[in-house]
Amino acid sequence: MPIELTRRLISQELGVPIEAAFASFEDEAVGSGSLAQAHGAVLPDGSREVVKIQREGIAPTINADLEILGNVVRELARRWPSVTEFGIPRFAEEFSVQLRRELDFKAEGRNAERIANNFAGSAGLRVPRIDWSRTTSRMLTEERPSGVKITDVEALDALGVDRAALADRATTVILDMVLRDGFFHADPHPGNMLVEPSGVIGLLDYGMVGSLTENVRAQLIDVVLALSMRQSDRLAAMLMRLAPPRGHLDRAKFTDALARVIDRYTGLTLEDMPAADLITAVMDLMRRYHLQVPAAVAMVSKMLVMSEGTGRVLDPGFRITNALKPYAMDSVARRLRPSSVARRLLTFSLDALELGLPLPERLSRLLDRYEQEGMGVSLDPVQLEPYVRRVEDISERLVAGMLLASLITAIGSLGATDRKWLSRARGPLLVIGSVAAAGLGSFIAINARIAQVRLNRMR
Repeated sequence: MPIELTRRLISQELGVPIEAAFASFEDEAVGSGSLAQAHGAVLPDGSREVVKIQREGIAPTINADLEILGNVVRELARRWPSVTEFGIPRFAEEFSVQLRRELDFKAEGRNAERIANNFAGSAGLRVPRIDWSRTTSRMLTEERPSGVKITDVEALDALGVDRAALADRATTVILDMVLRDGFFHADPHPGNMLVEPSGVIGLLDYGMVGSLTENVRAQLIDVVLALSMRQSDRLAAMLMRLAPPRGHLDRAKFTDALARVIDRYTGLTLEDMPAADLITAVMDLMRRYHLQVPAAVAMVSKMLVMSEGTGRVLDPGFRITNALKPYAMDSVARRLRPSSVARRLLTFSLDALELGLPLPERLSRLLDRYEQEGMGVSLDPVQLEPYVRRVEDISERLVAGMLLASLITAIGSLGATDRKWLSRARGPLLVIGSVAAAGLGSFIAINARIAQVRLNRMR
């Protein structure tokens, strides 16, 4: 944006001229994106900060675009049911919610503070401090980070940073957010990660975040364990629990497809498995078999692929599976603790009580109703019509077959008791029998063809 417009927007948000809020303000933007642009500034006490100001008119533009997108998706879903089967309306809705959330810079500030609190005891991550006195829903002011881009290998080497240790530390930060805290930065691409000379990682831009329940985190660990043990049956069960299928799923075919994916890496240890390729292949299968992948789980899979890519830039021998192993082992150990077992038993007992206590009363009401009104079965004649037609077709062919059998039996009985009559009637019987057989055969064939056409329509 032109600097005059930028200054005017910032002054409007602050309620005072820029000169009254900052000792100095940089007219040249230090960063620019589709939603906002950022400028450096210095406070009267000498603190260096970054001011991110939302573009003028971007909110109504995005809201209009999202409304158009929603209308298009609804029309597509109305015309083609497969659009709904693939979860496109749900995806569009989640995309809209996430994008509108990113328009609230106060929410972004709260996200940053939440992650900062989660890592309060960690010396490996720095989250910029939010300046709430200069932050609104359309403007965010925060501590200005320093450092070099995490994938700038030459600059890291010049600083003397241990790149292998940095790759492990960056991955641990991300896995701690996902598997330990359940609240994570959902866009940790290299541009959002700076490395200070001490090796501390500065993580930027908290507009896009995700959250996972404790149950989903445990299910993700179960998927990792099933992959490590190469158990396609267990992996299929874990994935179906994590992402329930839409409608019917041929579990045998899905399991076989997973087994073929796992077989590609036969002979490799868990540490040697290319996690990015494996995650991508499994996610493709889940989409192909119409499993409803939660948005947060899709974010996590993207993060893991991104993290391994960043790690491989820093250290060609990096494998994210090495970083995942401690979390898997810790999860198993925590589940076996007496307190954890007791908590699960208590939850099971409460569920059983909730289900069991009202049962006698419900059975009593059901029996009372049966005694007063009796019991009947309601059937929809429209739905039964194809089956009634099928029964009628079978009955007609059965009657025709019985008539033909009766005719043959009658002729055979007459011939056995009166051979003279049989010799006199042989000619006419041959003609009548041929005509009857041809007629009945044609009748059966025509009915069979009609029934097949009806059956195909039912399918």
